[in-house]
Amino acid sequence: MAEKNIVIVGAGFGGVFAAKTLSKKLKSHKEYNIILIDKHSYFTYMTELHEVASKRVAPKHVQDSWIKKTWNISSTKIKMSSC
Repeated sequence: MAEKNIVIVGAGFGGVFAAKTLSKKLKSHKEYNIILIDKHSYFTYMTELHEVASKRVAPKHVQDSWIKKTWNISSTKIKMSSC
């Protein structure tokens, strides 16, 4: 059977969650590849930006690497690209 690609553009909460969920649901279907595309290797917790603005939290504490969150998902390929 031919391989099928599922492309997810944007690696925010929704993109990373979709990649993880699809990977789990399609684990037994080896013909699917999940490709996650974003121009950054991190996402920002938008709900915490007010903490950075008030200098209660350092900017590095409201960003998280989505590569670390998806590296162990075997069917997910990570691509960094800007449009």
